Amino acid sequence: MKPVLLGAILSSIFWISPIAQAENPEHVKRLIDSRSCPGCQLQGADLAAVNLQGANLQGAKLQGANLNLADLRDANLTNAVLTGASLVWTDFTNANLDGANLSQSQLQGGERFGQAFSFKKATLPDGTASYP
Repeated sequence: MKPVLLGAILSSIFWISPIAQAENPEHVKRLIDSRSCPGCQLQGADLAAVNLQGANLQGAKLQGANLNLADLRDANLTNAVLTGASLVWTDFTNANLDGANLSQSQLQGGERFGQAFSFKKATLPDGTASYP
């Protein structure tokens, strides 16, 4: 492919697609320090292997975040947005995922996801809705 054509295609993709919001560094610090950050802007945050056991992330925006190997046992992720997040071997044991949006997220080590306390009305990685 000619470089000019490739450049035009890439430019049009960036022009059409919305600019991704990055995480709010203050929110990341608050989450790490207190394990409580409901409604926080954590899009694209690198939280790989972070201990977030018992964290309150109710309504948090975690689109595209890296949560690989994160410990989310007993966490409150009610209505959290995890669209496109990387959730490889993330531990969701006893986590509350009611109403969470996990569409297009990468989920491996699924037995830990299956041990969540609840995921009523959540949108699963394949886009299907779970029901009570």
